[in-house]
Amino acid sequence: SPPNTGAYGVTVTAANSCTAAGSITLTVNPTPFITTSGSTVCVNQNIQLLANSIPGATFYWTGPQQFSSAQQNPQISNPSVGMSGQYNVTVTSAPGCTNTGVADVTVTPMPTPMFTSNSPRCEGTTLNLFGYGGGSYQWTGPANFSSNQPNPVLTNVSAAAGGLYNLNVTVGPCTALFSQQVTVNPLPSPQPMNTSPACETKSFALIAANPQNISSYIWFGPNAFYASTQSVVVSPAQKTHTGTYTLIVTDQNGCSNSATTAAQVLLNPVLSVSTPTVCRYSKASIKASGADGYEWQGAWLLVSNSATAEIAAANNSGATVYTVTGTAVNGCTSVATASVFTWELPIASLSVSPGNTLCLNETLTLNGEGGVLYEWYGPSEVYFRGQQASLALSSFGYAGTYTLAVTDTSGCRGSVSTEIVINPLPQGNLK
Repeated sequence: SPPNTGAYGVTVTAANSCTAAGSITLTVNPTPFITTSGSTVCVNQNIQLLANSIPGATFYWTGPQQFSSAQQNPQISNPSVGMSGQYNVTVTSAPGCTNTGVADVTVTPMPTPMFTSNSPRCEGTTLNLFGYGGGSYQWTGPANFSSNQPNPVLTNVSAAAGGLYNLNVTVGPCTALFSQQVTVNPLPSPQPMNTSPACETKSFALIAANPQNISSYIWFGPNAFYASTQSVVVSPAQKTHTGTYTLIVTDQNGCSNSATTAAQVLLNPVLSVSTPTVCRYSKASIKASGADGYEWQGAWLLVSNSATAEIAAANNSGATVYTVTGTAVNGCTSVATASVFTWELPIASLSVSPGNTLCLNETLTLNGEGGVLYEWYGPSEVYFRGQQASLALSSFGYAGTYTLAVTDTSGCRGSVSTEIVINPLPQGNLK
């Protein structure tokens, strides 16, 4: 000070007012300018210190861990974290003027990336990835997967999502890589089958085909159906078993998948049969309905392949059972039984008055018992109705067999016969 180069003069005045003068030439050299820059690096990189000043200047650096260097732009290889801090540089010009600068250096340790997952997974489930060890994350993986989330979630994954996943973790300028295999198992392919259609009361089978590497089978179906075997027989089949059956299989990897098969139970025909009661030794007809075709079995059948079966003569004192098998259009069958009952025939009896041998022109009186309806038949087209009948025997044509037919309250008829003899009148002469 003063700051300018040049000639400077001074006048000195004493107490006696005497003066003296002097001069000097002053040279003021400029202070050298300086610019610096440091580095932000990882421990496996190089610190680069940069300084700039006037030509011909010299530089001297000092820093952490007793660092020193006379280079203008020194480089430090493989620094430790402890070498982070301020680096001072002194610049000296040729005339000896100096200036100082500061450069900041940050040495960041390498991150230690790590990730876990909920692998192994099954197709169609959710894959969770959990990243650790950094400030920012970058994932890459199979099927062009990419994410910058710390904990990405992959939903409804396919088997193609399995493979090698890479996680790049960054802390400051430092990035490190961690790789790990992730497994996504394919789902099993259940192939349910069934042997329906089946008729009621018969059976059908549910079959799980393609059983490779399957550890468990579960069947669900109509009417709370449940089974846990590879194949199962539904017996006896009912109409309520018609519907969709679901097969759930689980393989050795714990992966499950399902498929369905539709089963049908066909209705058996609903047969209705008659149970006739006829008079003993009479013809009987049994009728069935409800089917498309019929087959009868039993004694004395005249027709056995139609809806009606004919019995020529029902001669059993008790019930006779007949069996009919009805076949529907769908081929299903039902069996029913029909009983034929008989009423015993009424026992007819008759009495003749005055007797079975009469004279011509006498009156024959017939009396019947054993029924509620009486009919008399005799020679010469004799016919009477009623319990009692009388006939004047006016000709020999009335001689012969007389039959009484009686009918009871069930309509059954019984009969009895008797022979009538007519003697001629004697021939008398008067003389």
